[in-house]
Amino acid sequence: MRTLDSHLEALLGLTLASVDCFAVLVVVGSWLNYGEVMTRPFDFRFKSFEELSKSELYDALWLRDRVFVVGQKITALSEIDGEDPDWHHLLAYQGSDLVGYARLKWDHDPVKIGRIAIDTTLQKQGLGTVLMHEIHRVLGARHGFMHAQAYLRGWYEQLGWRVCGPPFDEADIEHLPMERP
Repeated sequence: MRTLDSHLEALLGLTLASVDCFAVLVVVGSWLNYGEVMTRPFDFRFKSFEELSKSELYDALWLRDRVFVVGQKITALSEIDGEDPDWHHLLAYQGSDLVGYARLKWDHDPVKIGRIAIDTTLQKQGLGTVLMHEIHRVLGARHGFMHAQAYLRGWYEQLGWRVCGPPFDEADIEHLPMERP
């Protein structure tokens, strides 16, 4: 008899090492909304800036531009901030397509997380939750900190993050400092 874990692994094409129980419940509860996107496996790559290939760097900057500059009308000056060499980069590929991205300031305690982005054509399909669970896996026992867009507060709280300060404006968007203890 197959266990729920093995059934979901076969159904989703994902190993549960990259998805914890909460994400599985989200997938089970919303399977019909996931369609083709959630049936293709993710290739997560966690690299320092120096380890990124030119193609990976291009993909990351293209996705961030599409999500933040085009989609959210953030100026390119604040998006391309010159800090990428100081961060590690988590890239989520499906086949040859970069569908998710985040950067982590790995040498900080707590680890600072930023530029969390999902391809605009694939948003609201659960990919953000899968990406966040991979961030949690990468963090392990380390604490995390981020400037979260305020409208996503409830979603981040469901993922175990908590507000740790007053709201503030960043790039003309209300943000909240949040931590994952």
